[in-house]
Amino acid sequence: MCYTGVILLAFTTIMWNRIVRLLMPVALLSALLCAQDAPKKPASRPRPQFFAGTVTELDSAHITVSRSVLGRPPEHRTFIIKSTTKMSKDLRTKDRVTVRYRSDPDGDVALEILVRTRTRAPHPS
Repeated sequence: MCYTGVILLAFTTIMWNRIVRLLMPVALLSALLCAQDAPKKPASRPRPQFFAGTVTELDSAHITVSRSVLGRPPEHRTFIIKSTTKMSKDLRTKDRVTVRYRSDPDGDVALEILVRTRTRAPHPS
């Protein structure tokens, strides 16, 4: 067997041991720094939610929408209408709508009221 091969093998093993011993504390320190809690973002507004149903009451400041789901009791929700609320001009009671809203401490504020297509009465033939 050649002595240079044994010396070279021993030399590379010793070098790898030194490299691992030098880099191990750096790796542990970086893992600890990454594991610390990231700074929390400031509380943002809650995401808008949706509610679909039939308009039961409507005035300039509020809209009440009710829906019935099979196997559950009917659900009625009242939303506050503000000047920033997007809605169609010809909104009436008994229209089917989808309300995009945000919950505030004052109540549920309607952001947008979408009227679903109305069914037309069939023409007598």
